[in-house]
Amino acid sequence: MANDTESIIQRINEELATMQGSAISKDGSVNVTTDAAGRIVDLWIADWAMEVHGAARLADIIIDRHRVAMFQVIDRASRTFDSKGIGSRE
Repeated sequence: MANDTESIIQRINEELATMQGSAISKDGSVNVTTDAAGRIVDLWIADWAMEVHGAARLADIIIDRHRVAMFQVIDRASRTFDSKGIGSRE
């Protein structure tokens, strides 16, 4: 049984290592991609974004898109755990 658990944990860790979430702003000015740990692995900002939005609003958009991308990863991770019979989504 321990080997089964170790095997499941190893497969989950391998899946988590490749999971990413991505979110694009409505106007296409920002695209944020995060990994399962919440690190931003890719950030694209349109060259016109600062001029159109200003610094404060652009920062808010980046934070919002990061949050949405993280929710995608969390959802995928949760489904991975559920499919392996680990944890519950209540």
